[in-house]
Amino acid sequence: MNKPILPAIAVPSVRWIVFAASLLIAGAACYTAKVHAAEPFNRGTVSGSLFIGSGHALDQTYTTLGVGLGYMVSDGLMAGVTGEAWFGNDPSIYKLTPELRYTFTKVERVKPYVGVFVSRMFFSNTFDDRNTYGGRAGIYLPFSSNAAANLGVVYEKLSDCDEATYRSCSQTYPEVGVLVSF
Repeated sequence: MNKPILPAIAVPSVRWIVFAASLLIAGAACYTAKVHAAEPFNRGTVSGSLFIGSGHALDQTYTTLGVGLGYMVSDGLMAGVTGEAWFGNDPSIYKLTPELRYTFTKVERVKPYVGVFVSRMFFSNTFDDRNTYGGRAGIYLPFSSNAAANLGVVYEKLSDCDEATYRSCSQTYPEVGVLVSF
């Protein structure tokens, strides 16, 4: 019997992408009052991201799309949410992930970060929706006054996991992205 495995880099559905894109647009509209963009890690900065990739779940390969929105509640401390859609196989998978991330802003050039998150995974068929939680760590490499690339690693664990059903209840995977503030 093939056991499902925890998805490896989740991404949201079209509904979630539209919702998250709307949040990004609303955030950008609210933020246009500023004359120029702030440093990406300064208090009050709004940031956004879009991503595309592939992931493996339930012994299948998926195309993943996602969108994220973050707000710097203090210098270096971001509260954010991402939405992901996995498509190209059955079932479709959707994921909503709130997180807290802290970036060490006093470090020159390379900015280390750590974060924690919880998420809710929604399946389009008979699988029960599931929760995951985890952490991330990595570095940001600022390349302009309002943008930075990141490279890191994520650890994610499936809550209330039954090893008889799931081949693996946790996973570790790389993350690469770009943070843009507006």
